Amino acid sequence: MLLQSWVVLASLLCNFGIGCIMSFPAALVPALAAPESPIRMDRGTASWFASSMAIGMVFGLITASYLLKKLGRKTAHLLSIIPGVLGWVLIYFAADVTTLIIGRLLGGVFVMASFNVGLCVVSEYTAPETRGLLFSLKTFSFIASTLLTHLMGMCFHWRTVALIATVPLLASLGVTSSWPESPAWLLLRGERRRAGDAFRWLRGSGARAQREFQAMLQAQHERTLNTQTPKSVKDKLVYVRVLLTKKEFTKPMISLPETRNRTMQEIEDFFVCGKFIERQLNVDDPETQAMVGDKPDTTID
Repeated sequence: MLLQSWVVLASLLCNFGIGCIMSFPAALVPALAAPESPIRMDRGTASWFASSMAIGMVFGLITASYLLKKLGRKTAHLLSIIPGVLGWVLIYFAADVTTLIIGRLLGGVFVMASFNVGLCVVSEYTAPETRGLLFSLKTFSFIASTLLTHLMGMCFHWRTVALIATVPLLASLGVTSSWPESPAWLLLRGERRRAGDAFRWLRGSGARAQREFQAMLQAQHERTLNTQTPKSVKDKLVYVRVLLTKKEFTKPMISLPETRNRTMQEIEDFFVCGKFIERQLNVDDPETQAMVGDKPDTTID
């Protein structure tokens, strides 16, 4: 449990850093609007500064997915922090609005990349019975950092706030460097021995831990069998037929009252043309009724 908490500490520090980045404009914009500020920011540039983070978040989302798959959870977590550190450094030394916007954009890359990687880390590195508490702690760290950043903005210069906000990210880099790689990702790569070593580092070598690792091996084996892609056209057709006849596909279609005793075309017409919406909202508009046809019978049998 102690080593699992050590792993999660890095994710909590990143969430703390996310809160700092999200709330930093509350400290920066009023300071730059002051007449004595060497960097002037009007409403237009303030809007660009605030929204540039969203652009960076798009890149963070894309890169996080790639890094998690190709390089592993540990490396992805390390790389996701670097844009945040660079962003704060640029903001601290900024002499114009353009540099501030670039720093904010890099902060957006960190926010989304770290958020996604952090969810994966908590899910794969911790025991199931502790995950709920740890996810709650991630939320708490975000809220606490948001409050703290607002308070620092009232007490310190915005450059000092940027410098302080760099500390949790650097600490997270140090903690992450001491991790092993995720056992689940190592199993995906076929590195069973390294996966076993990493699992024992996290959970110990007791009987319960051994049972959990064997269950992980079995689950990974079944996942590999279920995700094998058919190569020939015939195999692909058989694969599609098997999928369409599984109960996970057919049972919801049979159970829905809207689909009972209907053909597939009738089901499509029912939902696409609006009868489902009309039944749920009880639409009486003549134009809507003309579009969807006769009003359905709402009499209870």
